[in-house]
Amino acid sequence: MLSRKNYIKTEENIEFQFDGEKGIDIETLIASLEYTKTVLKSTKNNVAGIEDYEIIVEPFKEGSFIVAIKVLAYSLVELIPSILTMGEVFTQTFKIWKTLRGKPPKEVIRNEMNNTIKIVGDNNTVVVSPETLNVVTDTKKIAEDLSNISKKMSKDSSRTGNIKLTVAKDDDVEILELDKETVETLKNPVFLKDSISKEEVTVSHIVLKPGTVKFDNIDDWVFYSSLSEKPIKAKIEDSEFRRKVSEGVITFGSETRIEVILQTTTSTLTDGSEKKTTEHKILKVEKVIDAEKVDQLKADI
Repeated sequence: MLSRKNYIKTEENIEFQFDGEKGIDIETLIASLEYTKTVLKSTKNNVAGIEDYEIIVEPFKEGSFIVAIKVLAYSLVELIPSILTMGEVFTQTFKIWKTLRGKPPKEVIRNEMNNTIKIVGDNNTVVVSPETLNVVTDTKKIAEDLSNISKKMSKDSSRTGNIKLTVAKDDDVEILELDKETVETLKNPVFLKDSISKEEVTVSHIVLKPGTVKFDNIDDWVFYSSLSEKPIKAKIEDSEFRRKVSEGVITFGSETRIEVILQTTTSTLTDGSEKKTTEHKILKVEKVIDAEKVDQLKADI
């Protein structure tokens, strides 16, 4: 254990409530504790500032079987209070699995403007921190441990199959409930690292200089930016901007630039070549900067 000098201790409480009779199958208990241990170990390695932690299992409570866990994290003082807590990451991992329901994500979108990750499932999406994504892709054991909880629960005749997860820090309490149907879907482990290696989506705020402007074909424009040494093609999906261009409301000179929200999708071939292709979309044109204002602009190009 490290010296406590120059560190601050934070305390969080994690509870697993397994609905059903008082007892619990030992394999179900072991599986839940193993998942907790694996996730928290990975969290310590992926959240800046956390130098050490302790996991303490509290005495079991009456009623539906409740596993109460106290997490003590020791973090660098200078990173408090901005640091992401271990309990927050732990909860977010369950939100990911609840959203995916045993299937690979349709999209993993990294938003660089607010430093978040959006994970898209079949019918739902969840927004998590980059640290949480790093945690769940750190080792396949996390997905395998979660799968093991689901498998053990299905064999545990003393349980209804529902799980309630509670994470509390001071007066802040977050509750996440997983019904029997959702728990059943978790039997199939989802290895996010395999999924996101094929396609990565980023959203950025950037200034582009139109290189080729075709008013009769707005989908065939090319742009210059700091993203690439070569001109890039980007489909413009902002319908209001397209309307103004087609009606001649917006005109372009040789020095005109546009400030945009740009989505970039990088796909990696799975044939072993690791060859990448890139697709750009302009989600919104926020500002058209005319030639007179260019000298005042701190552009990306």
